[in-house]
Amino acid sequence: MLVAFIVSYRWGHHLGRLISHLDDEQLLLRVLGLTLIVAALAELVHASAAVVPSSSASP
Repeated sequence: MLVAFIVSYRWGHHLGRLISHLDDEQLLLRVLGLTLIVAALAELVHASAAVVPSSSASP
């Protein structure tokens, strides 16, 4: 999570320029595509498997 915040802080303006578009449909498709890419990368590194046990642990 911290890595995502650092990346967005340093390179967020590049991402905003890449995603932004005047047409609403293009914006929706770009955001959906980016979401699928991030989900695929998370699946490759098994990030979702690491999140579930830590969130279900008792304090």
